[in-house]
Amino acid sequence: LSDEPLAITSAGTYILSGSTNAGVTVNSNGNVRLLLNGTAISNTDGTAITIEKANLAVIETASGSQNTLTDSASRSDEDHDAVIYATGDVTFAGSGTLTIDAQFKHGIMSTRNLTIDSGTYTITSNVGNAIKADLNLTVNDGTIAVPNSEEGMEAPLVTINDGTIDIYATDDGINGSESDLNSSPVIT
Repeated sequence: LSDEPLAITSAGTYILSGSTNAGVTVNSNGNVRLLLNGTAISNTDGTAITIEKANLAVIETASGSQNTLTDSASRSDEDHDAVIYATGDVTFAGSGTLTIDAQFKHGIMSTRNLTIDSGTYTITSNVGNAIKADLNLTVNDGTIAVPNSEEGMEAPLVTINDGTIDIYATDDGINGSESDLNSSPVIT
């Protein structure tokens, strides 16, 4: 990484290391896997990582790696209101650590489905949700710490299959926000 914006437009696996204050944008018709391997990604005018388009987007932390992401407290595009903003499905995995510090609003936001399969996450959001999805939020495993947030996790349907989750929230810790679903929230 460098202090030039990184735009990913082709399918594939991208190994990211180093630091940037210009953010990363994904806009691809194929599957994109971002492997974070010792990164410090921020953006002085928006999100750290924006996934505008991808058939399948995976953000993975490399084994033993420490990664930090921060967004700006103000921005020209306020619709992209998270450190990681995805306009489609996004999956998180890996065996490294990802620390997210939300300055504007949310830590992680997906306009569709968000899945956490593995990894260690510390997400702070003083004015928004640590993790938010507009459709389904599924935690299959991993360690998630939210030391400060308005709401820890929010989606119409939240499914927690496994993992360790520690949330401090000034509103709801876990919010299954859809009142019209025919099913109950799922915690197994």
